[in-house]
Amino acid sequence: MTTVAIRISALRKADLPRCVELERTLFPGEDPWSLAVFASELRAGHHYFGAYTPEGLLIGYAGLSVAGRSPDHETSVHTIGVDPDHAGGGPASAEPLLDTHASSPARP
Repeated sequence: MTTVAIRISALRKADLPRCVELERTLFPGEDPWSLAVFASELRAGHHYFGAYTPEGLLIGYAGLSVAGRSPDHETSVHTIGVDPDHAGGGPASAEPLLDTHASSPARP
């Protein structure tokens, strides 16, 4: 396991091929998401975040769907994946994602 500082920010369209690569690694034989599925999710306006190394390498991603308005909105995780070389944080690994979403304005 490698420990690095990470930056959480909005997932970029340019990162989708890396997401597909990670999906195939993480979910072999389990119908991993395709490039078209990731692109469709971004177009739908869902909240997608990437976890990046200081060098800008995407090492993880997560997608959330938000229904309703704040403060009563409901959030569902659509997908989440972490490069096996950078995994191992356990439940605390989700905290930056959830903190990022909690601090962002809810959709109308």
